[in-house]
Formats: sequence, C-alpha cells, structure tokens
Amino acid sequence: MLLAAGAFVVNLIAATHEAVVLEAGARSGRDGNKREALGLQAREAAFIDAPVLAIAEGWIECRVEESRQLGDRQLVVGRVVHAETAARTPRLHHSWTLR
Repeated sequence: MLLAAGAFVVNLIAATHEAVVLEAGARSGRDGNKREALGLQAREAAFIDAPVLAIAEGWIECRVEESRQLGDRQLVVGRVVHAETAARTPRLHHSWTLR
C-alpha cells in the first residue's frame, strides 16, 4: 500500500497514546482499515496524499525515493517534503526510552 501510494507520513505520537500505537502496530492494514477500527481520526497531509493522525504532536510528509527487500522486511527511504508540529502547548522536555 505504501509503495503503491508513493508517499507516506511519519506521525509523531506522544507517549500518552502508547496503547493505541502498539495496537495499530500489531494489526495489518491488509485486513481492513485499522484507523477506523481503532477510532483514530485523521486528515489529509498538506503536500502528499496520506493521512495525518489527529493525535499527532507533529508529522513528517515524505515521498518514496527507494525501497529494498531485506529478508522478510521492506526498507523504504523517503524524501521529506514537509514537516509540521501541532498547535498545542510546546514541550519543554523530551523523554526517550529504548525497549
């Protein structure tokens, strides 16, 4: 789906939405509309035909530049065409946790 569209959005989601992000990651988009199934609202991006989630703190709009098969995974490289943050209270501190 992503390769056929030729574009994608990287939605930057706050840790407060961790449960829905993990649930979305566990579902396949081939089985139906997972945004709809999870009750996630979205709108179209400004420069490409791809969704921006309403819960996103920021987003990066990309056009597909290249893709490579790596074993049972597909690596997709995109060119950033637009990036934006939501008009919400600015964050003063970011906490990164590797799992």
